Amino acid sequence: MGHKPSIPVYNTNEAIGEQERIRNSTRNDLYTNYESGLGGYSWDPESNTIKTNYNQTDNFRLGHIDTGVQNLDLNPDTATEEYFNNAMTNIQPQIDQYRSQVSADLINKGIPIGSRAYNQVQEEMDKNISREIENAYIDSRSRALSDINAQISNIGGLQSQIYQPQVYAGIGSVGLRDLYNDKFQNEMDIYNVKVAERNARNSALFGGIGTGLGAAIGGMAGGGVGAKFGSSLGGSLGNVLGGVSGQTNQGTIG
Repeated sequence: MGHKPSIPVYNTNEAIGEQERIRNSTRNDLYTNYESGLGGYSWDPESNTIKTNYNQTDNFRLGHIDTGVQNLDLNPDTATEEYFNNAMTNIQPQIDQYRSQVSADLINKGIPIGSRAYNQVQEEMDKNISREIENAYIDSRSRALSDINAQISNIGGLQSQIYQPQVYAGIGSVGLRDLYNDKFQNEMDIYNVKVAERNARNSALFGGIGTGLGAAIGGMAGGGVGAKFGSSLGGSLGNVLGGVSGQTNQGTIG
């Protein structure tokens, strides 16, 4: 009947190890390092990160950008107050002179203090002063916002000048095969061939035994009819025995 082939055993640990090898190989070949006179980058498979290598000039720009970001104040209130105080320092003497001039003109024209005409002129003067102060504040606010925008623009301008190297993809998993799966499939193919060969041998063996046994039984019956009957019975018996052997072997595969 022959030696029964052993079914290959799928080794999960080896399969997982092979997948780890493929994963690590893919990571190692995911990108290619790149360098030029303007700068470059390097791929670190251990940390799964890309490090950009800037040239000296760009590192200088980055330093200015860091300083600008740290000193950037997006609240314009402080700058507005400083600009407004400076503006008032400049225009306050003009306001005081304007008040004195208006009062002197009224007195020279003989308009009494507290009269209706005097009060109307004073009200108009106060409106003019208020508009001047309001304009000074608006101008101070505008300058404060302009300063913030200028700082942001400077930071953006420096950033746009920095050379950003293009990232080049590597081969990744191209060409990598699952070697363990190939090995296991080869073992299964060999196993199936051995099982088929064993089944064929058993079928031939039991077929011969059945034919001989049938002929003997036919001989006992005697005559040509007995021999014919015995041969037919032997062939059928051999097929049955061979088929049983083949079914038994096929059952071991699953």
